[in-house]
Amino acid sequence: MNKEKTLSNILLLITASIWGFGFVAQRYGMDYIGPFYFTGIRFLLGAVILIPVLTLNLKKNNNYKSLDYKFLFKGGLCAGLIMFSGMALQQAGLVYTTASNGGFITGLYIVIVPIISLFLKQKPKIFVWIGILIAAPGLYLLSINKGFTMQRGDFLIFLSIFFWAAHIHVISYFSARTMPIFLAFLQFLFCAFAGTVCGLLFENISLKIISDAIIPIFYAGVIGVGVGFTLQVQAQKKADPNHAALILSMEAVFAAAGGIILLNETMPAKKIFGCIFILAGIIVSQLDFNKKNI
Repeated sequence: MNKEKTLSNILLLITASIWGFGFVAQRYGMDYIGPFYFTGIRFLLGAVILIPVLTLNLKKNNNYKSLDYKFLFKGGLCAGLIMFSGMALQQAGLVYTTASNGGFITGLYIVIVPIISLFLKQKPKIFVWIGILIAAPGLYLLSINKGFTMQRGDFLIFLSIFFWAAHIHVISYFSARTMPIFLAFLQFLFCAFAGTVCGLLFENISLKIISDAIIPIFYAGVIGVGVGFTLQVQAQKKADPNHAALILSMEAVFAAAGGIILLNETMPAKKIFGCIFILAGIIVSQLDFNKKNI
């Protein structure tokens, strides 16, 4: 493995750890502030962090002059609203469940992405179906109660993974036809706007609430969105997408570790086995023996 790929792998692992521990920040933040305002402020900070990156990009690249801004606006709006839907469900779910559960259930979006491909007339590889069969009992062990009902928080987060999977396809479509960094900036702004508007309609806010939640908001916005996204973009320049997805799936492990270490969460044996099944399913779904670098 050459130095560039090694560096890419390291950056991807750092990204996974940032996003994983981000579940801790999100869970902690729900003790003080509502999910809509948390999402709005978080993504506004993420957009602000991207401004220096945008400025550097403009200085180095003159392609922005030929951009189809109507198409870019459409992409940013679509991606931003889908991102907001996924994030709002995830945030609301974290009020009722643990960071550990949230991280592992969210990771299932990697398995859902190829299923959506079926509706786009793309044929998923056999490992996707094997991964689903492995992950399904894991979701059961992690989330289903004795009465055969899914816990409320886990159900909300489970719903969010369909939006995250759709978001992957939307980003894939628009980013290939415009400048990704501009697309990211716009989607963050639209997500922040949607979160703020919903917060004004359904939640209470005050300077004290923001002050109490400032640490999780700062981490989730500046570190999770701003730094995490930038590292991912930089790392994936030299990384195979399937290989990158494998490393990023470690986000779930970091979420569990963060929940145990920082939030004193506990995981009975049943849930530990559930996490193992889900992580195994995610990893298997990304395998492709036809790829030389996997």
